[in-house]
Amino acid sequence: MRGAKSWITVIGGFGFQPSEFIKIAVILLLAKFLDRIGDEIREIKNVLISLGIVFLPVGLILLQPDFGTALVYLPMALVMLFFAGIKPIHLLSLLIIFGIAVILPLLTTFGTLTQVGSLVFLTMLDDPKVILIIALMFGVLSFVCFILNKVLKKDFILKSMKIFLLFFSGLLLSALFSKWLKPYQKERLIVFLKPTIDPFGSGYNIIQSKIAVGSGGLFGKGLLGGTQSQLGFLPERSTDFIFSIFAEAWGFVGSFFLLSLYGLFLYRGVMIIHETKERYGFLVASGIVGMFLFHFIVNIGMTIGIMPVTGIPLPFMSYGGSFILTCIAATSILFNIEMRRYSR
Repeated sequence: MRGAKSWITVIGGFGFQPSEFIKIAVILLLAKFLDRIGDEIREIKNVLISLGIVFLPVGLILLQPDFGTALVYLPMALVMLFFAGIKPIHLLSLLIIFGIAVILPLLTTFGTLTQVGSLVFLTMLDDPKVILIIALMFGVLSFVCFILNKVLKKDFILKSMKIFLLFFSGLLLSALFSKWLKPYQKERLIVFLKPTIDPFGSGYNIIQSKIAVGSGGLFGKGLLGGTQSQLGFLPERSTDFIFSIFAEAWGFVGSFFLLSLYGLFLYRGVMIIHETKERYGFLVASGIVGMFLFHFIVNIGMTIGIMPVTGIPLPFMSYGGSFILTCIAATSILFNIEMRRYSR
């Protein structure tokens, strides 16, 4: 869709999406590495190696481009690092870096959609080369502070170096995201704040989705009774916005029942994490639960207008063979860990 090449087609027209299956591979590989190093995850070099394990497939997925699938890997990795015992200051630093990297490329899009795109600094930030130059400036400042700290041994110089390094890393990633993200992807990430900014473009899906959810009322309109779904107002009905169709058909009561099932599923996952004594299984379970949690929150959130539209499917509901198989495999691994949770 929109030029994305996420599928591999083999003989007979059968196709599959490798990026979905790689999620499980990354969880298993990262868990193995974190299990092997143990408490050494508190060292920054091991944090960087862990991120390298995740960013290699993420980079390849972004080249497709498939931003929604690539986005899942980040919270999945952060959850695993948290349970592995990463230092809180390192986790906070990562959140700041990724925050800068994601937010900055969206500023120019927000300025354009809200008719303030004529501001000079927003126009300048639209160019990845400008962001890269600013990043290099912070990199030079960080290097200068590093040299001064070697000579003067002052605490404030060391702290300044770390702050400059955070901005350097965040801006560097921001330049890459700005280059990778397509204009329509930026608009979809921004327009959820105010869908009426572009009601017939990027905001159309969110507006129609909220209409579908609201029109379901308390008990819904029944199977195949929804106007938004049956009359074709809502696009991507079987994938991204499947929850909107469900809510229109079964209403608040049906939606509450579905959310309760998802909540029970996550509760079981959290209990498996809590009860598992073997470190490797503990880390694998945390990665799987983190993956499902992110899918639930983002997909349902975007259908009711509180999260950006990123093309992330809803587990066990959205159409897609590769994704369904990934969910089944992840669930099988999760409950296999539960069966062996007292093995060590």
